[in-house]
Amino acid sequence: MSVSHRELRRNSTLLSLIFLLLLAVVACTLSAPAFTFASTSAQLAAESHSPTLSITVLDVGDGDAILITTSQGHAALIDGGPRKTQVRDVLKERGIARLDLVVNTHPHADHLTGLPAVLDGFPVGQMIDSGTVHYSKTYESYLAIIGQKGIPLATPRGITRFRLGPARLDVLRPSVYFASERSDASPVNDSTPVIEVSYGAFSSLLTGDATAATELQLIARGWLSPVTLLKVAHHGSDTSTSQPFLDVVKPQVAVISVGKGYAGLPSDAVIGRLTKCGAIVYRTDLHGSVTVSTDGHAWTVTTERQPDASPDA
Repeated sequence: MSVSHRELRRNSTLLSLIFLLLLAVVACTLSAPAFTFASTSAQLAAESHSPTLSITVLDVGDGDAILITTSQGHAALIDGGPRKTQVRDVLKERGIARLDLVVNTHPHADHLTGLPAVLDGFPVGQMIDSGTVHYSKTYESYLAIIGQKGIPLATPRGITRFRLGPARLDVLRPSVYFASERSDASPVNDSTPVIEVSYGAFSSLLTGDATAATELQLIARGWLSPVTLLKVAHHGSDTSTSQPFLDVVKPQVAVISVGKGYAGLPSDAVIGRLTKCGAIVYRTDLHGSVTVSTDGHAWTVTTERQPDASPDA
């Protein structure tokens, strides 16, 4: 059954009001300062001089989901992938009992679909949302579970800082919503927050589907610096990972979350720019899930499988 533009507009407005009310209710119920986390995992690892931070770009096919864990028992999830229960099941298999932080970079289905099951299946300390409303049944379900469970919800602006065990997470949000000069770029993607994860000498940039317009905003504000790991934006699309951006961040390792269903992705142009800047490129369609682990000094890359051919070829 078709839905009229007027009905879609009315539904979108209603969802916007629900989102704002949800933010207000959650803000009133918080009894401790937001953005402060302490793990309550029963399997909390013993304190050591060099805890381990691991960032895993999960192989979810045509979508994005990134799991961040520490050897002290902390865990965070960035996006939920394109399938309803896939990421939830992976978290259970990996022994995750609680998520300190969950981030929805934007409400497109390939990033959002798995989040309702995750939020329903695990205790969550803090939910971060882009604040960009996108009408869909999945988005309605996502907001409903946040409200039902009373999960603290925030929509960061500017730079918002979090702690995850030994690591620091900075949510970089240069603009709430702005139009891109690229006719093929989505305004929802333009509003994607970017997550910087830092631990000692190691740093990473997790870019969601941020476009070249967002990259230029981040550069103009002086918020970027060289990083060890780059999660390449928008599945390797040429709408992102611009040369001016790479000239600033200079990644040593680049991971592209991409499935076989994304025709023409990753872009040859993006692969070429990454290779030219000296990054070692990994792809989830070839390598499976890719994990970068660090003690704040040295770092290692572990892949789920070895590809038949080099991803740089």
